[in-house]
Amino acid sequence: MSASNVALIAFAGVIVIFSGFAAAASNAEQEAEAIFHEYMSPYCPELLLSDCGSSGAADLRDEIRLALARGVSADTIRRELEQTYGASLRASPRLAGWGLMAWLVPPILMGFAIISIGYWIAIQQSPVAQTTSVDADSLQKELPLDLLESLREELNRHL
Repeated sequence: MSASNVALIAFAGVIVIFSGFAAAASNAEQEAEAIFHEYMSPYCPELLLSDCGSSGAADLRDEIRLALARGVSADTIRRELEQTYGASLRASPRLAGWGLMAWLVPPILMGFAIISIGYWIAIQQSPVAQTTSVDADSLQKELPLDLLESLREELNRHL
């Protein structure tokens, strides 16, 4: 094997190794960004860790990046964040326990509201019962005379 072939193989090996490091670094940065968007900043109220401009938040982001670069899993970092700062640091509730209720109750209530409104609209559009006209002769046959007389007097007073 000639020296140029050995150099070419060594060069290819170095490229493969560095591309692996670059891919790992890219993956670590993606995981870091995901964590930054999953947690609120303990230094800036109501801001995600990714959006907070304080030096404390920048230090925390750097610590997370370094931990991922050292090979610490993203789940371990998440657990440590929640142990250190509390579960309220999460930007959205977990899909377990009460957090699952926070995800399920709103769509269930929305579905119930839509069904209720649809039912109410359907009832409102039902045909109105037909009314029939009543003539005086039919009233005389059905009502006692004293009641009929009191109705006539009442009507005459108001007219």
